[in-house]
Amino acid sequence: MSSLSKTTKSSKACSMMENFWDTEVFNNASDPSHPVNIRERDHKFKIEIAAPGFKKRDFKVSVDNDLLTILAESNREDGILDEDYTRMEFSRSSFTGSFSLPKNVSSDRISANYRNGLLTINLKKSGKFEPGKRVVKVC
Repeated sequence: MSSLSKTTKSSKACSMMENFWDTEVFNNASDPSHPVNIRERDHKFKIEIAAPGFKKRDFKVSVDNDLLTILAESNREDGILDEDYTRMEFSRSSFTGSFSLPKNVSSDRISANYRNGLLTINLKKSGKFEPGKRVVKVC
């Protein structure tokens, strides 16, 4: 059973997390940084992603066997109508990322919550890996 080792050296911790989770970089054309924290507890892993400015409905979290995928898209259109013209201002923000799940997490034991700009995903540990495909509701 693999687990993240606890260490105070950030570079060593980052290297361990990348190897363990096989993390793809979160991408966003306008803002490339969506910081990610990964914690291991006795009975679960916890992923925290800083994603301010989104709403719960903007997130799509899904699991396909051992791959957890997070997608966020926010589109905003503000219209100001005047006598002679219409002005529209568009705002679009998005990012996506994937994590390879460890073998001690089953797909049916994953939950997600978004509050105050922080997406939190809890991955409860189980005795064995149970593959599956599902969408995780963000509460």
